[in-house]
Order: sequence, then C-alpha cells, then structure tokens
Amino acid sequence: MTPIPVQLLKVFALGLLLPGFMHCKSDPPPVPPAEEASPLPPLEEDYDPSLVKWGYINPLGEWIIQPRYDDCRNFREGMAVVRIGGRWGYINSKGKLAIPDKYQAAWDFSEGLARVKTFDQGMGFVNKKGQMVIPPIWEAASDFSNGLARVQCGELYGYINLEGDVVIPCQFARAENFKNDHALAKQGRKWGLIDPNGEWIIPPQYEKLSLSDDALIRAKKEGKYGFLDQNGEVVIPFQYSNARRFKDGFAPVKQDGQWGMIVQWGRFSVPPQYEDLHFGGHRRWIIYQNGYFGLIDSSGSPVTPLVYEQLFEFSEGRAPFQKDQLWGYLDTLGIPVISAQYGLVWAFREGLARAGFYEGIGFIKPDGRIAIPPRFLDVRDFSEGLARAQKR
Repeated sequence: MTPIPVQLLKVFALGLLLPGFMHCKSDPPPVPPAEEASPLPPLEEDYDPSLVKWGYINPLGEWIIQPRYDDCRNFREGMAVVRIGGRWGYINSKGKLAIPDKYQAAWDFSEGLARVKTFDQGMGFVNKKGQMVIPPIWEAASDFSNGLARVQCGELYGYINLEGDVVIPCQFARAENFKNDHALAKQGRKWGLIDPNGEWIIPPQYEKLSLSDDALIRAKKEGKYGFLDQNGEVVIPFQYSNARRFKDGFAPVKQDGQWGMIVQWGRFSVPPQYEDLHFGGHRRWIIYQNGYFGLIDSSGSPVTPLVYEQLFEFSEGRAPFQKDQLWGYLDTLGIPVISAQYGLVWAFREGLARAGFYEGIGFIKPDGRIAIPPRFLDVRDFSEGLARAQKR
C-alpha cells in the first residue's frame, strides 16, 4: 500500500477523508447531546436509503459482524447503537439485536443504562435487557455520570438517579454532568458548583467555571480569569484575559496578548510569549508561533522546534503532526517515529490508528507498520476491540 502523493492530497482529503477527520478528533455521536440546539434524528420515513451497509471488524481486519446496518456507533459497555431503516436499536458484541430497533434516537450505554427517545413520548432509559427502567417522560436528558443524569423540565434542569427518582429538582438555567461529586450549574446568568444534593458548594457568581482533574477551578469574573480551590476560595487572582484548565499542575494563561504558563500558586513557569499554548499530554505542551506548531515541556524548554503546520494532542504515546502537507506521528520525546507520508491521520485507539492511503483509509501500528490495509469504503476508530466499517 502506498501513502498518497502530495499532488493528489487536496483532492483526496476533500473528497474522501476531510469530512470524517475533523482535526483528528473522535467521530460524532449518533444524535446531539441534550443541551445543544441541534434537532433530533428525522422521523422514520425521512431517512434516505443507505446504499452501503455498516458492520464491525476486528484488529485483523476480519468481519466479525457482517455489514447489514444503515448506520451504527462504537461499542460501549458491550453494546452498540445501530439503525435499521429509520429506527434505532442495540446489538451485542456477537451481532445479535439485543434491544429491538424501535426508537427515534438512541445513545451509548453509560453506567448500565442508555438514553432512548421514543416516537410518541419523550426520553427515558433502558437497561441491557431492553427494559424501560426509567419512563420516557423527559424533554431531554444526559448520560449517567456518578450515578446521576441531568434532565430537562421546560427551560430548567435537574437530576435523577439510576432508579429514575428526582434527587435534585429542576431549578437551574443550565447544568452539566457530575464529576467526582461536583457539577457545574447556572442560576440566572452566573455559574456555580453544586454537590449531589443540589446544594451550592460555590455560589453562582461567576461568568464561567470549568472543572479539571487537578485541584483548582478556572473561573471568570468581570471579564478576567483566575482560579479557585474546591471550596470557592480565590487562589490565583482574576488577572488574565484568558486561561485554560490546569493539567499536571500547570495552566496556560493569556496576558498582554500572549500565552504563558503558571504553576498552582500562580508563578509563571513559562513567561507569556506565544500566540497559543495548550496541553498536549505526557507533560508536553503544544505551542503556536508565526504560523507553526511545536512542543515544550512544563519548564518551557523546547522538545521540538516550531516546524509543524499542524500538531495535535498525544494519544497512546503518539501525536499526529503535519509537515509539507503530509501527516505522521511524534513520540513523547518529540521524535518523528512515523514520518510524514499520509494524506491524513487520526489518533491512536486501542493500539491502532487510521491513516489515509492513496487507496483509502487503513490502520497502522505505533511503529508505522500497516495493520489493516485500506480496503473499506469507510472505517472508524476501534472501541472495545471492534471498529465499524463499510465494505467497499
């Protein structure tokens, strides 16, 4: 198999790969999340016929579930959403239709339950036996996280538990999923932080709030960004024109039009000097200056020069980069372990990554060897050992 030549890159990318690439990010979910304004899938009779069916392959490229679905999604918790005609249901990893295709919309399983939208009612939740364990009475809902799911009642949001009981009444103008026993919630025009009982940990007084895996919370007040602790105490004053969340003890901040990086007590580890700066994973930070990307470490020392046309976050120890209009991968030392030779590439998932060849999309290994030749019309990332694909 041959990587795509430079002179055919633009035609190939626009005609075949670019719609699915979207900056190496994962493919979109079957239907939009509850808080977005995008419409639900069309009614059954409004679907166009699918001329090419979807199935699932294993890491050897063998068909494990034959292509017979009009649409499908990645496996989550041993189940995958599939569409047959204009109706959605679920299959198990053996390809058996475990939950009949009778829903207008269906989402992935999370914490043992999955959201579904009926044709004649609202949203509810089914278990893996297909039983409607939480009735479809909600206008909108989110997946379960930390045992709670956000639900919408009119213009307000609250939360239910895994039994379907309302544990936090609908009272918030906006709300997000729980993470580590905290959730962001909005009252009026201001954001705060609530606990699983709906009590305010941080009162709603901020223009923006965002949680991170680190201890500090990014906040915006009166147009400036600072950081709070878990109790809402200001740890780093509101002084930055922009800021990103803490990762591995460091956070990018923007001051006087330039990005730098601070430690958790507010001192700069990297003085403001870049047009952009964000976390790349593996204690590496992606910088952008004068039209090119590169990598630095947490102290600001260069890991790579600023030579890349595009550079994305690490996944499984590999970061996709673009150089001279072609794509390859860096390792965590900043070494190009897979040279720039592909039309497009995606992040590594479960040990394999999609890459664009002249013949189409195939899979490569972390050392660049071909794992699955590009013999499919379309294929997506692996999840739980299977990847959805369309036979050419």
